Amino acid sequence: MIVSVEPGPLLEPDPVLGWRNAPGAHVVTYASGYQYSTSHTHSGTRVTRSLFEDYRYRSLPRLEIYGCSYAYGWSVSDSETFPWRVQEELPDRDVVNFAVGGHGTVQAWLRLERSLRRESLPALVVLTYGSLHDDRNVLTRRFRKAVVPYSKQTETLSGPRALLVVSELRVETVPLRYQRPPLATELALVELLDEAHCRWERAGLNERSVTRALLLSIGAQCEAAEVPLVVAGIGDDPATLEMLRALETAGIRTVDISVDLTQPENCLLPIDWHPSPRAQAEYARRLLAYLRAQGLV
Repeated sequence: MIVSVEPGPLLEPDPVLGWRNAPGAHVVTYASGYQYSTSHTHSGTRVTRSLFEDYRYRSLPRLEIYGCSYAYGWSVSDSETFPWRVQEELPDRDVVNFAVGGHGTVQAWLRLERSLRRESLPALVVLTYGSLHDDRNVLTRRFRKAVVPYSKQTETLSGPRALLVVSELRVETVPLRYQRPPLATELALVELLDEAHCRWERAGLNERSVTRALLLSIGAQCEAAEVPLVVAGIGDDPATLEMLRALETAGIRTVDISVDLTQPENCLLPIDWHPSPRAQAEYARRLLAYLRAQGLV
């Protein structure tokens, strides 16, 4: 569990995305004593190279990476994230890491709408996807419950919830704060009822269909703008792989860059369950191999 961010906060409100990375350099400390440093640009992207060399890349073709804490590189230093490693391997590209902890496909959908309206279009978009994004896209009670350990960062935030209304995507804003039922920590029955409530709500939000609609819409937006899109799978679970197959059938490029996070070398347990530096290096290796094989870089 995170106990401090200096200087804080690590996240700040965003009127469209719900929250974004707060600009500046931060040191994050866990209860175990583990620390890592992270640096964000003035626009809230995580750095992918030394700020002293930033000027060299600004006019180069832009490779934009979208995603959640996996692509952001939660709990690892800047130079250990896979977008940083991709930038190292592609000195003729401007690699921009738009990933934010807790984001899902809905934030990528909203942010790409902005990016694809700019005069300077990206040369390539890489969207990371895992089935863990599905409940984030509809901002379920289950997801809000999962971020309770980070309540100092999230209790005042709201986020976008995507909905399918007669096959049309719409977005509403929902408070991120989770209200724990009285006695939930004392009585097992109350906790069981709360879990049942989470499952009932989740079933009604139709998260898989919403996610598929978001991904297909992103594909259509990129195609209309003539910007190549690659959806990179970060989960090795059946639900993620099924979604990648569906996108391939729809004509969207996909690549599976996932690693087995149950292997000790691929995660940061017992400190944190997120991908380790070794896993981040493997994400970069697999993504670069695909991009080069496809002639995209």
